[in-house]
Amino acid sequence: MDLWPTKVKCGQAAAEIIAAEIIAADIIVADIVKLLRTSYQGKVREQMNHAKPNAARDLVVFLFLIAFGVVGRFVWLDVPNFSPLAATALFAGFYFRHLPRAMLVPISVLVISNYWLPLYNSTGEMVAVYAAMLFPVVLSLVLHGKLSLLRLGVCSVLPSAMFFVVSNFAVWACNNWYAHTWAGLVQCYTSAIPFYRYMLAGDLIFTWGLFGLYVAGSCLVALRRCSPSAL
Repeated sequence: MDLWPTKVKCGQAAAEIIAAEIIAADIIVADIVKLLRTSYQGKVREQMNHAKPNAARDLVVFLFLIAFGVVGRFVWLDVPNFSPLAATALFAGFYFRHLPRAMLVPISVLVISNYWLPLYNSTGEMVAVYAAMLFPVVLSLVLHGKLSLLRLGVCSVLPSAMFFVVSNFAVWACNNWYAHTWAGLVQCYTSAIPFYRYMLAGDLIFTWGLFGLYVAGSCLVALRRCSPSAL
């Protein structure tokens, strides 16, 4: 009796069994990988949810910005218009995403610090200063869609320009320091150029400093929470 066909059949059966086991093993491995991936993604989502702003954190940031703005106005008091006021207003608008709440930051800084500083020369000048310091909060809407170097660069330059135009126009219009003529207006703006330079320098330094710290801190927190050791 020839056993070769039987051996062939047995070999084919064994090969089919091995192939079936390999396929089953592949399916099991794929299921395990999928389960681990799903678990990891779920953990990452959970960590991201924990990273969302909360009331306590918002209060700390709110108080820090006010304190930083007030202290900054006095630390560099000898340098005209060099302060973190506009930078704190811009960052408040970016961080809180709620304009009325963010506007309280520059208003609070001005109200608190002005208690110890000389009074404004006129009501119109005071209104112009407060309005100009609310401009960075509104300008921060540009950063809500995407925080990029270009957008941040533009937002760090415009507040000082707006303050220069608005505040000095109020000085010219509401006081008798300059003739109420076109020549007097030009003289007013020309005299204020050094103050504009100081404010621009302060806005650039403090804006990039605040947002730099924010980005660095956010990256460190994200890396820590999403690292495999934290899962």
